[in-house]
Amino acid sequence: MRPLPALLTLSILWCVGVAVAELALEETSGGEKVLTWDASVAGFVEIEIRASDSSFEEDLSAGALIATLEADPDADLPTSFALPASFLVVPESCIGCGLCISQCPVSAISMVDGKAVIDPSLCIACGLCVNGCAVNSIVSHGSSLHYAVIGIDGDGSGHLIGAL
Repeated sequence: MRPLPALLTLSILWCVGVAVAELALEETSGGEKVLTWDASVAGFVEIEIRASDSSFEEDLSAGALIATLEADPDADLPTSFALPASFLVVPESCIGCGLCISQCPVSAISMVDGKAVIDPSLCIACGLCVNGCAVNSIVSHGSSLHYAVIGIDGDGSGHLIGAL
């Protein structure tokens, strides 16, 4: 994998200040974007991957939930995730007008709690929704977004593993 520019790599301390997690956004030779982290994920029951147009310093529930990763019974939690080749809606800037829904030729967009949400498994990345969004809330994965990897413990509490 060929890493993206060094500015996209950020080291961040865990909230308890004990371990350092390195989170990086890399691009494969085929153009696939992959988030990788080097922190131990022991003790977590799952990992959330989130994206936002602002940083995750204050609110770990900010942004769009991209994926929830769970460990196989015989394996550890993953330390990388291939970002879907789809668009996503940044919920903080979505006004819930629904214009994007009418633009989508494959019905990949729905309204959830008054905000548009794109199902990455249905999205064909045609970009019609991007052109139809009145407030530029629909974006593709890449360097303009902030990403967070959040470990979820057995009590359901979130802990920042790394942010970019």
